[in-house]
Amino acid sequence: MAGSVILGELGYMKQNTSIPPAPRSVADVIEAHGRMMHTKELAPLLDLDPKTLYSKGASGTVPGATRMAGSVRWDCYIVAEWLRNKAA
Repeated sequence: MAGSVILGELGYMKQNTSIPPAPRSVADVIEAHGRMMHTKELAPLLDLDPKTLYSKGASGTVPGATRMAGSVRWDCYIVAEWLRNKAA
């Protein structure tokens, strides 16, 4: 029913466009977390095994890794920026 006119709750006419949301990039999905991410959260988004992500973080290939209380966390903003720059 794209483009049809429907009667709204308040009794006036409004346009129903039914436009699906634009697809989000992986960088957008990562950045939307808005916090430090666990390796097990980030690895599937990057299509990597967690062990591979650990080693890429240690070598500096993937930026944003920080050790916190014995575990590695990833800054979602740094990783998202890295992905966008890598894609450009």
